[in-house]
Amino acid sequence: MLDISYGAGGLSLYLKQMKGCDVLGVDISDEALIACRKKGVRALKIDVEREEIPGLYDVIILSAVLEHLADPLYVLKKLKKNLNEYGCIIVGIPNSSYFTARFAFLFGKNIKRFGNGEIDYRLGIQPYDHINFFNKSAIEWVLIKAGYQPANGSILDPTFVLKIYFIIVNYCANLLLNTFPNVLLNLSLLKQLLENKT
Repeated sequence: MLDISYGAGGLSLYLKQMKGCDVLGVDISDEALIACRKKGVRALKIDVEREEIPGLYDVIILSAVLEHLADPLYVLKKLKKNLNEYGCIIVGIPNSSYFTARFAFLFGKNIKRFGNGEIDYRLGIQPYDHINFFNKSAIEWVLIKAGYQPANGSILDPTFVLKIYFIIVNYCANLLLNTFPNVLLNLSLLKQLLENKT
């Protein structure tokens, strides 16, 4: 298994220890490389946009990667040669047109932040280092253009919308009432109730 841009190596470590996977992490960052190796996960420093990745893999994970790349289509095409005959890729991206993002747009937020300061977080949705923005249709099209067959990727369960509704209510209550401990406690109790019913 190949984990591209593994960050601190949490997912790689989980897959290795809990699922028994043989994992190789690949990242451009020296800090990520050191963190992953300290956890006992094999790791290489490779720039996936400019360098070749050695080996063949059953699974390639690109979690929170494509939105950072100058040419995600090129990288996806290039990675096809690293897949075994029946291999697959797993892509995780922030959905720029998800209803929470649309809700934020409605209240005047920009698609992109321009830094990591407090004001940046209040004004923008996506981190400043995101240069690509995808929704379900866009990511499916990019995957098809790269030669993949996308699988259905919906994670919505019957209570998900209700849970998000209460998170939004909690957020608005925090803004309007400034009663963080009580509102968060009530949300925590509500969340427990919802989880027990599913």
